[in-house]
Amino acid sequence: MTINRRKFLSGGAALAAASALPNTKAAAALRVNQLTGFNIGGAAAGPKNLLQILEGLGHTPDACWDVAAIDCYDGSAQDVFDLTANNVDLWRGTSDAATTDDPTFVGTAGDLLSSTYFTLDGGDFFRCKSQPAFIQKWHKATATVTCIILGYWDDLGIQAGCGTQARDIGNHGMFIDCHWNATGITNMGVTISDTASLYNQGSTAEWTENTIQLLGISIDEASAGTASKHYIDGTTEGYDGSYSAPAGTDATYTLEICAAGNAVAPYKAGSRFYACAFLPTTLDGAGFDAIRAELVTQGRIGA
Repeated sequence: MTINRRKFLSGGAALAAASALPNTKAAAALRVNQLTGFNIGGAAAGPKNLLQILEGLGHTPDACWDVAAIDCYDGSAQDVFDLTANNVDLWRGTSDAATTDDPTFVGTAGDLLSSTYFTLDGGDFFRCKSQPAFIQKWHKATATVTCIILGYWDDLGIQAGCGTQARDIGNHGMFIDCHWNATGITNMGVTISDTASLYNQGSTAEWTENTIQLLGISIDEASAGTASKHYIDGTTEGYDGSYSAPAGTDATYTLEICAAGNAVAPYKAGSRFYACAFLPTTLDGAGFDAIRAELVTQGRIGA
């Protein structure tokens, strides 16, 4: 049986906060709103997590993690839960054992504020407990896929937003790169490989270091022209997302978030992870902007 964890909330922080409200009909409605993000009984709706934002805009993600949501992360566990019903859950680090590759939680579990996130030390990342089926689409023909990442990047060098091929074109898979080189260029890009480079595309627009940013990659592999998109926190760039001779081999490594696969190219020390989602469709600039506008409204990112 597949359990949608949004219907089985865990963690005492959000429940305690809601339970502290007065025992009135209005307060009862507000309790529901705080825990679900839905507007019940005319009470002011509680803050929305990333999944609720995406669904409210008509999207159905393959996976979505928002670490400030109580049903994604409870503040202390090794598990980081997928907010969708697909249960694409992550480990902090490589397994259920606490080790030095575990990101460190900062903030208050469940508060859905920009002050709640995971901080990384240059060797930390998240790994999927098992390989999700959707990630195999990324490096194959006719891919129509999108990834969005809410983060904060610090320090020089290569740091992967996510990946399955460990930054080695001899492997099968993909990685999304948030790059800051020695000349001060802070762009992002995506690399697709299948024992040879099928595709490598970097943005011209730059992200801003030490600031919460929404970055996105959208690939329409079957369409030439500018159908595929880079999104750099309000700036959209179109590009040709066609791959060269894609094969059908599955990804070499299990999907990692904040690394490129096989613990390669993790986020640099001082960087932060807030949220991430994978969509089975492409987005244009207006689609990315709508997501960002909701994050601004929720106070998760600056205007």
